[in-house]
Amino acid sequence: MINTGIQTQLTLFSIVLLMILLFSIRKQNARKPVMNRLYRTILWTTVAILAMDATSIFVNGIDTPFGRFTLAFSIVMYYVLHIVIAGLWMFYAEYTINDTTKNFQQIAWLLSPIQIAVAIFSILSIRGDFIFRITTGNIYERGSYFYVISVITYGLIILTMLRIINLRHRIHKGDFYALLVFPIPPMIGGIIQISFEGLSLIFPGVALSLLIVYIYIQSQLTNTDHLTGLYNRREYDRMLEIKLENLRKGYTIGGILLDIDDFKKINDQFLHHTGDEALIAFANILKSSVNEDDFVARTGGDEFAIIFESKNTNRLEQIIDNINKSLEKFNQEKDKPYELHVSTGGLVFDENTHKDLTEFFKLLDQSMYQMKELHHKN
Repeated sequence: MINTGIQTQLTLFSIVLLMILLFSIRKQNARKPVMNRLYRTILWTTVAILAMDATSIFVNGIDTPFGRFTLAFSIVMYYVLHIVIAGLWMFYAEYTINDTTKNFQQIAWLLSPIQIAVAIFSILSIRGDFIFRITTGNIYERGSYFYVISVITYGLIILTMLRIINLRHRIHKGDFYALLVFPIPPMIGGIIQISFEGLSLIFPGVALSLLIVYIYIQSQLTNTDHLTGLYNRREYDRMLEIKLENLRKGYTIGGILLDIDDFKKINDQFLHHTGDEALIAFANILKSSVNEDDFVARTGGDEFAIIFESKNTNRLEQIIDNINKSLEKFNQEKDKPYELHVSTGGLVFDENTHKDLTEFFKLLDQSMYQMKELHHKN
């Protein structure tokens, strides 16, 4: 048996690490809010499992009504949450791969019967000998079918890893390696845990994996411009790389580049504070002119970009029309000492016209500067 003091210290250290990660992402303005919510849920679920593990260690052998109830409850939740964690990881990996929730229902259909079966047999184990058993004196022991949980959990993880490997061409390289490494620490911990009863290393391993995911994936989702709240140049470049690697079937991609005309005059005439207000106002106009799924970034001092995917061939004209109407309304209100006018370049990718997306984005950039030059000539 492993010293309970060492196990408790390891569990508490893991909980502290997870709480630090939760605090770190508390105010994130993530590019992918679905991923952010899934990651946060995984963190909280892992904290709950570690808390259940620590509680079971504390009450193990305390043969009182409270001790018996607490041990049974904590062990049942411990095993039920095994499947929850594996399932959440499947959702997280799926969203990282496809950037959409369209396959979530299929994953839910796969997980639901497994989750229900594990919950039922965990509850039955309180009075029987299935996943675990509680012996005389309120002592926890592994049950006759303890290994079934390991097989199911690792089976789901391996299934997820195979999908990650199979669809690696859709994943950013840094994200791919982080997703691939994620299962390794808990799997190593699980192998050691199976060999040494009383030692719990799976979820401290998960805590380590979540730290890796935070460093290589989650921290990259916070790349926003501090002034406008839009995504910044780094995130724009990252988005271009993703789109170049993966264009969703049935969708066309479009881009709009915008540059505020004579922005330097606003700064020089009304000072930088007013210039900042103008940037914020224009950013709000852009956000109100696009759909929630469209990507809007501030790529330079007075330069902005919109990237969108749509099945609607008129989507480019709709967005530009929305922006122009909002700018017209803003200028007509005359509650600011300046007006906002922009040079705009917009294109929709056409495989018959553009050789590839790399060429498309170069032409998009050229079209915006041609519009700006035309504005200066006029």
